[in-house]
Amino acid sequence: MKESKVVTIVGGYHMLIGIFALLSLVRGGTLNINGAVLSAMSDFIIRIVVVFVYLPVGFIYLKRIRLSNWALLASLFAFFGLGIYFTADYNWLYICNNLIYLLFAVIVTVVRRKEFANSIKNIFARV
Repeated sequence: MKESKVVTIVGGYHMLIGIFALLSLVRGGTLNINGAVLSAMSDFIIRIVVVFVYLPVGFIYLKRIRLSNWALLASLFAFFGLGIYFTADYNWLYICNNLIYLLFAVIVTVVRRKEFANSIKNIFARV
């Protein structure tokens, strides 16, 4: 099946967030993905979790590996749930931005689910 650009955008966005989180760990800066989450929990722990979740999930999503769509959806809903939990006393703009991207990624993943037919063995065989 032909690879769609929308799936590439969603996977690339996840890779980009993971790279920004990694760079912020190295440089010691702050990562403002969701200010409420980062102010409520340890900034360092959140950045490590973002790096170790977003980079692999974005990579396997870009490679269109089976079950990567479920991994992406699980990570999206987990971070969205954390955002709702920690944003109760803060600005709802964070939740609106996360909700818009969540809905976009869910719709793309559900509509393009037939693209995810690669096996993990095929990816490592090409390398």
